[in-house]
Amino acid sequence: MDVLGGGGDERQWWWWSAATAGGRKWWNEFSAGELGWEVLSIALPAALALAADPITSLVDTAFVGRLGSVELAAVGVSISVFNLVSKLLNVPLLNITTSFVAEEQALASESNINSLKDGTGTNSASVLQESIGEKQNKKLLPAVSTSLALAAGIGIAEAIALSFGSEFLMNIMGIPVDSPMHAPAEQFLTLRAIGAPPIVIALAAQGAFRGLIDTKTPLYAVSAGNLLNAILDPILIFSCGLGISGAAISTVLSEYLIAFVLLWNLSSRVILVPPNIVVVGVTRYLKSGGLLIGRTIAVLVTLTLATSAAAREGPIVMAGYQISLEVWMALSLLNDALALAGQALLASSYSQGNYERARDVIYRSLQIGLGTGVVLAIVLFAGFDSFSSLFSTDPAVLEIASSSLWGVLWFGRLHSEVGAIYSFGTELVRSTHAGSDSLLSFGYQNVLRGNFGTHFGYEWLGGYFGAIRSAPPKFVAGTQPLNAVAFVLDGLYYGVSDFAYAAYSMALIGLVSSLFILVSVPVYGLAGVWMGLFLFMILRVFAGIWRLGSKSGPWKTVWSQIEQKIEAKDPTSFKGK
Repeated sequence: MDVLGGGGDERQWWWWSAATAGGRKWWNEFSAGELGWEVLSIALPAALALAADPITSLVDTAFVGRLGSVELAAVGVSISVFNLVSKLLNVPLLNITTSFVAEEQALASESNINSLKDGTGTNSASVLQESIGEKQNKKLLPAVSTSLALAAGIGIAEAIALSFGSEFLMNIMGIPVDSPMHAPAEQFLTLRAIGAPPIVIALAAQGAFRGLIDTKTPLYAVSAGNLLNAILDPILIFSCGLGISGAAISTVLSEYLIAFVLLWNLSSRVILVPPNIVVVGVTRYLKSGGLLIGRTIAVLVTLTLATSAAAREGPIVMAGYQISLEVWMALSLLNDALALAGQALLASSYSQGNYERARDVIYRSLQIGLGTGVVLAIVLFAGFDSFSSLFSTDPAVLEIASSSLWGVLWFGRLHSEVGAIYSFGTELVRSTHAGSDSLLSFGYQNVLRGNFGTHFGYEWLGGYFGAIRSAPPKFVAGTQPLNAVAFVLDGLYYGVSDFAYAAYSMALIGLVSSLFILVSVPVYGLAGVWMGLFLFMILRVFAGIWRLGSKSGPWKTVWSQIEQKIEAKDPTSFKGK
């Protein structure tokens, strides 16, 4: 059955025609307002700042690699341990700080405007600013002081734990004392631990700048620090003969520079240490942070399980899988940047009660995320072979990596399933372009009332899994639109402080996906891993669409006016809900 209504060539290129037509509609809608450009103005500098760290890691790896394979392997293990601790504790603090600072910034601005209108001028920030004279141009945002205080405490705790527990951590990583990697790995980790406090403080400061809708200052600070690291690496490693100790020292010095630049700039805009300093909202931070730590653990466990399952398929399969996974994860940096832009703008609008603008932020963020995902898919489709050749020259490895390229862009063998996928995608894009009323109605009809699962969702999942079973796992490129939407939805959760749902839903999604991987890999091999990762991402999108379309939690107020409009147009639309 040729559901696409054409020959082989037309069947191969239907998606290109659809993408071209959709791209024109997307651009016309995007360029119609200023909010889309505002999202991009925040996201682009953030993406560059996020990309700076992986680039620096590549520079470090290149220099350390000249010392020998033992040193390179030792540094790799140490960095893995250090990054694991950072992801668990530091990233939640970054996301929480962004939301809380954006809320306080928006409320402070609104308070100042109201004070000027009624002539009172008695808000707490104004009183404090007048009392300290020269600081009158600075803002009082308690969330900043609280975040920095928590960051200092977390950083010191991390430094102590990593320094005194380095030998224990090496043993856990499978590097015994008699291993040639043990001594250099422990040495590198102990020195890197000195840089834990500035890293956490810098992340808290970056969260504050993001909350202030400023992603350029963090970009400048990170660029300066990474430049210093690149300059010091060859000097300390080779000229001074310090080896991997020189690599660790240069990294630590660059981290202190980044923290200093960020705090210096932040101190000119915000009162970092008020005269009567009281760290407020700690309970809120700890509660939200605990939820996001749990969420991070769910993500890490799922990805680690997938990698472990791929490793059991053999070294060639694992190497090809790792290349595809690294490319997939690297592209998530752009999606992260879009997520934080949506988070900051939504937090500001939501805290002010400007729900109309909040809805606009939601639509623009999803629209740009979807468009970005399509662009990334096309770029990968055109250049994946070139990207993968940078990581390996083994033809067998590259074949495995290339087989993971296409993903859901190619459905020539799915026959009737294509119709369901294409229809749903077209309807979703059309609803997004049509505006808030249409998207909410679409989400309500297809998610809350179950039409999505029975009419589209099951066929979509079944068709995709069928394609993986009958062909190599073609995943990375085609899932980019899906990944982008999933990441943007995460940012929207954080924008309205919906941390509980973000954590609990991710725990359930991670559990389901992990169990699926455990069951499917013995039957389908590497294909089962990709099927599990696809399930992991699609469930995140399902959960996000359902939450945004629901009347529970913070979203009840966001959609209240729209719901009334839909009900006025169709009085039966919400009956029986």
